[in-house]
Amino acid sequence: MWCDTAEVWRYGNPYSIHDVLNIFEENGVVEEFKNGQHLVLTGGSPLKQQEALAELIKEFSIQFGFKPYIEVENEVVLQ
Repeated sequence: MWCDTAEVWRYGNPYSIHDVLNIFEENGVVEEFKNGQHLVLTGGSPLKQQEALAELIKEFSIQFGFKPYIEVENEVVLQ
């Protein structure tokens, strides 16, 4: 089974926060969040992107007037 994670790590994507929010809106995702769908942040170590995630959440709440329920799935580091 192929996972696109390595591809994303190598090349990333060109989306700004406002691009992502517009994609959410254009595809009805904002309405899903209003109806209880969770926003799940995942992908290894999303907490290494705390400043960008805080900005995403701030801009989301400004643009749409609410904050979705947010889950963070961070990697576990065993020592």
